[in-house]
Amino acid sequence: MRIYSRADRITFFNTEANRAPNPEGHTYSNIRGERQWELFIPNQGSTCTLSRNGTIIDRGTVTRREPSSGD
Repeated sequence: MRIYSRADRITFFNTEANRAPNPEGHTYSNIRGERQWELFIPNQGSTCTLSRNGTIIDRGTVTRREPSSGD
C-alpha cells in the first residue's frame, strides 16, 4: 500500500497491505504502522475513499480497479 501526497509530491506511506473483497468493492488496509490506513475502491462508481483511524480524510477518482468482487 503506497500513499502519495499530490500536494507535497511525496510518497509518505509504503507498506504491505491486507486486501479484503466484499460485495461492494475492495478494501485495502495497512498491516504495519501506528495509524490504520484504509482505502476503499467500489465495484461501481468513480469515487474511492481514504481513511485514517476510521475517519475519511480524502476522496479521489478511481483510475484502476480489480475485477468486481461480486463475480
